[in-house]
Amino acid sequence: MNNKNIIPMSLASVAILATSFVANQPVTVKAEMASTASASSAVEQAKSKVAEAEKDVSKGQEIYDEAQKKVQEKADVIRKIDEERQIINGEVQKAYLELRQAQEEKNKYPGRQEYTKKFDEANKKVDEITKKQKAKDEEYTKKCMSLFLMSALC
Repeated sequence: MNNKNIIPMSLASVAILATSFVANQPVTVKAEMASTASASSAVEQAKSKVAEAEKDVSKGQEIYDEAQKKVQEKADVIRKIDEERQIINGEVQKAYLELRQAQEEKNKYPGRQEYTKKFDEANKKVDEITKKQKAKDEEYTKKCMSLFLMSALC
């Protein structure tokens, strides 16, 4: 399991456990040798307990659905930031490729200013894009941690 799925999966399992606790309340009906009046009251009690259990199950399902919706929203936020990180990573790779090409040209023609200038520009571009990459990585980490802590507290 990768890091992206840990938080949604753990939240989903917590929601499932919560619904099972709500839904699994024991219902016992004692059968006694009694008159039909007490038997009918036992049936009425059983029916009322069944109705209560059904209400609890529906409440549990609502809680589960709500938790699932929150998990999905959090996963969508993280997925969006991760997609942005992937785009920036591609830009970084492209910038390093340009830098390597500029370095090769500069080394091939050491006395020519145009290649030195091209190398310096490529170097600046790499610096700018790596700063963007670090900022996006920090944003991703902060967002993941804040969502994880919020889900742990809820």
